[in-house]
Amino acid sequence: MHTVHFVPKDIEANGYVAAAVGIMFDTTNYDKSVSAETVTIIDNFFESLKLSSRLNPSSALINYGELMMSVDTSNRWVYKGSVTTPPCAKTVYWNVVGKVYPIKEKHLNYYKTYQMTRKTTQNIKKTGNNRRVQPTTDDHML
Repeated sequence: MHTVHFVPKDIEANGYVAAAVGIMFDTTNYDKSVSAETVTIIDNFFESLKLSSRLNPSSALINYGELMMSVDTSNRWVYKGSVTTPPCAKTVYWNVVGKVYPIKEKHLNYYKTYQMTRKTTQNIKKTGNNRRVQPTTDDHML
């Protein structure tokens, strides 16, 4: 899962238009050292999204801050990259957490179903990458 945080226009961000945080989840191949408390926080986060209400999920409160406080951000990959949805901004500061966290099968299924059926104003493909594959060069490194 990744979230993208856009920089307000009135803030100088060294050319970046956004920052993204990626957290990897898996139903079986996750770091077994994750505490029961963190598992509860993850479960609460996905429950707060109300994705089981497929037609119109809405929530008064999403526990994103609590989730971010529980993940190990001291061990992460950081790089200058892009996003894969239009307009495919190339100046995104990525942070990808190194630890893989557990997710319940039902939460994964709700999330995947919602992502495939959600309405968007952008012309986003249902599967795959939405931008041309870019060559790997040194200018993509920080």
